[in-house]
Amino acid sequence: MPKPHDSAGDSQIGIPPAQADTFSLGNVTVVRVRSACARPGWGPEVTGPPSARGPSRMTQRRHQEALEHWKAALNLANRSRLTEREDFRIRGGFALDTADLRQAETTFAAGLRLYPYDYLAAFYLAAAQRMQGNTAAAIANLQRAEQIDAQQYYTYTERAKCDLLLKKYPEARAQIDKVRSLGETGPADRLQAAWQYLTGDFVGARQTLDRLTTSTDADAASRGYLMLASLDAEIGRLQDAVLALRRGIEFDSNRGEPAFLADKRIALAWLLARLGEAGPARAEALEALRLDDSPERVMRAGTILARLHRLEDAEAASQALHSFAGLQSAELASLRLEGEILLARHRYPEALQRFEQLSRLDVRESFPEYLANAYSVTGDTERAAFYFQEIVDSPALEWLEAAAEFPGLWAECLQRFATLEAAAGQQDQTRRLQALYQNQIK
Repeated sequence: MPKPHDSAGDSQIGIPPAQADTFSLGNVTVVRVRSACARPGWGPEVTGPPSARGPSRMTQRRHQEALEHWKAALNLANRSRLTEREDFRIRGGFALDTADLRQAETTFAAGLRLYPYDYLAAFYLAAAQRMQGNTAAAIANLQRAEQIDAQQYYTYTERAKCDLLLKKYPEARAQIDKVRSLGETGPADRLQAAWQYLTGDFVGARQTLDRLTTSTDADAASRGYLMLASLDAEIGRLQDAVLALRRGIEFDSNRGEPAFLADKRIALAWLLARLGEAGPARAEALEALRLDDSPERVMRAGTILARLHRLEDAEAASQALHSFAGLQSAELASLRLEGEILLARHRYPEALQRFEQLSRLDVRESFPEYLANAYSVTGDTERAAFYFQEIVDSPALEWLEAAAEFPGLWAECLQRFATLEAAAGQQDQTRRLQALYQNQIK
């Protein structure tokens, strides 16, 4: 059975980066492309054995190259006599990499039925379930994965995420301790910082992240800067968040990591836009697009451009997504970006149609900020409040996939929700939300 062999992690709480190497499936050798911290499907939020993840995570301007490798592997599965184990790993990996989570769950569930003691099948089935918000099923399959192989730290990182989502903080801490006991300091620190933030220990979270930025593991240190910016933005220290990102950009520039750079430039563009610096924000978003062409990053950079009313730039970003036609991840990104552009053009019915279609198709558990924002802009305050409430109730989501959420987004949504409730005369709710916000930025 393929074993995990890298402990770096792929986001703030994420995947081991796939080093440039190869692995064999049947009589073919598949090249896996070097990746970083994107979220095209199973994205930074999954911690998993790299040997199972297929040709690539489809990042660092190699999306097309990676897609060709996936197509070659799928063609092999269609016309060759692969074992059932090889077949489900190819098909399940492709589904995860392209955000087709329902298909990934179906494929890995079938693989686990065929191979009841296959650690990778149990683990990736759990990951697909957790990413869809089915934490109970995910925990059950993670327990099964642990029974198969108790020495894989990936199991405990994924279980900690489930517990953080469920706000079971003592249980999450126990899982983090297991990760650390296996010698995985970087993943343990990333999870610990999230745990500290979510339990209100902002000082402790900062100390953990400061330590992470000095890690000898360059990828872990890079992610530390991104997490530090998220922490600062969430507690209202936007200028400090900007400084953390600039330090991270300098760090990544010196080591030549375009995908890591793109994530930080997108985050910086968002913060600069919030600070009213539209010109510099546009420049950062455009630079991110130059650095990386993965659908998720194109969508995030394009969203910022659309909200800045730089619609020609946003349209160009939207057109770039057409080169990935047929991929679920690209379809989801296109719907989001088209909706943002239509909303900026005041074509509200069409914008809402795109967003509602996206909401039906996208089964990933993530902040529905695009819906809350759209309904707020179009004057449907009741629906906007519904989605803001959903965000406020799920603070862990930003920390499980922080590279895929804009920094400070949770606190910003909390503040907007309080404003809506005050306008609606909901005094008790307004006081509760205002107290929560004041505690956040104290």
